Amino acid sequence: MAGPIGSSEMHLKNVARVSNEAAKQCWIEHQTLGHVKEALRVTLAWKVTTVGAPRKHSTLQFMLRSFERHFNRLMDLEEAGGYMADICDAKPRLWHQAFKLIDQHHEFRRTIAELADELDQLAPADDKNLCQQCREISALLDRVDQHDSQEIAMMQDALLIDEGGEG
Repeated sequence: MAGPIGSSEMHLKNVARVSNEAAKQCWIEHQTLGHVKEALRVTLAWKVTTVGAPRKHSTLQFMLRSFERHFNRLMDLEEAGGYMADICDAKPRLWHQAFKLIDQHHEFRRTIAELADELDQLAPADDKNLCQQCREISALLDRVDQHDSQEIAMMQDALLIDEGGEG
């Protein structure tokens, strides 16, 4: 009888280890994305009169594509083996909230790709449309920040709130 119990315990330890490793990787990727977001915001704040529209345009292209790659990597980690499934397993009442956040991931992916494609199509010296693109990218970053806050609140709800019942 010790075999099945030992096997179950080993399985639970392996699941916890994999889950913990996935959470660590998500945290590292989240920090990296934060750095890329900050660099993108710095680039958005550049004055065209100082650096010139072509330089700002090319740097924004580079930074937005970098943001896109890191964002997609983080969302993939969160959705496949990251903490989303663990949260839903621990607190089934959070499934709806988690799926809403995952839907936002898809919306963000689409929006980022569209903004990057539009920026690629923009003439480097087109100051007027470059300013509009900057406003749209900035608004996107603000929505991503809000999304991050919602995810953090959900994690805190799942992991830190005691629902009682032990006695």
